[in-house]
Amino acid sequence: MVIIFDMDGLMLDTESVSKKCWTKALKDYGFELPDELFCQVVGRDANADRYYFTQHYGDSLNYDMAQEKMQVYKKNHFKENGLQMKKGLLHLLDILDEMEIKKCVATSSEWSSMEEKLNGLNLFNRFDGFVTGDQVENGKPNPEIFLKAAKIMETDPADCIVLEDSRAGVAAAHSAGMRVILIPDLVQPDSEALSRIHAKCNDLEEAAALIRNLKNI
Repeated sequence: MVIIFDMDGLMLDTESVSKKCWTKALKDYGFELPDELFCQVVGRDANADRYYFTQHYGDSLNYDMAQEKMQVYKKNHFKENGLQMKKGLLHLLDILDEMEIKKCVATSSEWSSMEEKLNGLNLFNRFDGFVTGDQVENGKPNPEIFLKAAKIMETDPADCIVLEDSRAGVAAAHSAGMRVILIPDLVQPDSEALSRIHAKCNDLEEAAALIRNLKNI
């Protein structure tokens, strides 16, 4: 068995920062960030961000300039406030080590971003494998990233449990034939997402308790 972790919004409290910084950057250009637009991009890669923002704002917004400004705001936020882990992460990792269950990260973020974030929190060496958004052609909700994770970990997709916070991630893991534990972050699951998961937990502490009692999953 392998546990596959999403990163942003699941392990790290980064999605709330992204929303705050996107809101601030767009305001600089005279735009607002609708909740429905943010929901569309949560858990997806940079290509999806560009697509949905361009679809929504059209030529009236210079996406590259706005995205660059958002990144500056985000970098300053983390410099001032630090990067925060989600509740229960270290406990869950300890439980998996105790149970000798391998762990893999499958994130839509690029490798450089993932490596910087995880190393900064001394988390990188806690995992046995990694797949990032710039290592696949098709981002979530396509199952490619999770299928590649299973291949890297030399295990069958059916023997993988995915921890996800986003609708796109749930759809990708479900399509890959994996069981999904959903821990919602900013975006609550719709009925379609709920139909695709094995369990829903409030935080990673609850997920740890569920995984420890493997007969329930």
